[in-house]
Amino acid sequence: PEGLKVGGDLYLSDTGITKLPKGLKVRGSLDLSNTGITEIPEGLEVGGYLNLSNTRVTELPEGLKVGGQIYK
Repeated sequence: PEGLKVGGDLYLSDTGITKLPKGLKVRGSLDLSNTGITEIPEGLEVGGYLNLSNTRVTELPEGLKVGGQIYK
């Protein structure tokens, strides 16, 4: 749902997910590797790392906040 807040890590690797909700906030790390994700919503906040390996993401939005590394 829009505005989803996750208190820890969110591992979506190797799932069929293709879109993230607006206003997503993840206190830990977010792993989107090997998914059909094509874009990151504006305002995404990730406290740990953001893994975009083997996705179709080509641009990072304004307002993206990542506390750790970004893997592509």
